[in-house]
Amino acid sequence: MASPLPLSLFSYMPTASYPFSNIAVGNNTYSQQTPSPGLQGYWFLVLDSATLKVVANVFQASGNQAPALAASPGDILIVTTLGVTFDNQPQGALTTFLQENGAGVGLLAIEQLGNQFGCGTLGGFAYSFVTTYGDTNPGFEAMDASGDTGIQCIQTLMLDPVTQPNGGVIYTPVQLGS
Repeated sequence: MASPLPLSLFSYMPTASYPFSNIAVGNNTYSQQTPSPGLQGYWFLVLDSATLKVVANVFQASGNQAPALAASPGDILIVTTLGVTFDNQPQGALTTFLQENGAGVGLLAIEQLGNQFGCGTLGGFAYSFVTTYGDTNPGFEAMDASGDTGIQCIQTLMLDPVTQPNGGVIYTPVQLGS
């Protein structure tokens, strides 16, 4: 039987540099950096739940459009921000996409902070979200809104192998220690 695999995510907005994020699944590490200083955006990484191979790797600057992903229900969806400020918080089609995939309290907290304090008070935020694509059950969220720079988001989960009736295995995200 397959063993559980650790999934770790680190997203950071350094001072006067390129925001970046790293995702580690077992021994495989994926990295994304904004193409230029000051550019902000959202990174969507989708893994096949059986092979854990990347099926979609999309960076977009827009906070109000759903990503164009080549994903199938049951795939593992990982979302993280790179240097995003409250004037580009998720809204419209992006909010709907995230909610349809199980985003909840973390996304609502960003919306509440943005609505109450506006984009000039807090500056930026970091947000990450891991879920099963197409599943409206709550996914796993982490966020930080501690100021303009030095914002980081760290998330640790496990990918639990689930044996299928055909003998194959699919991985599903679970809380660390579950």
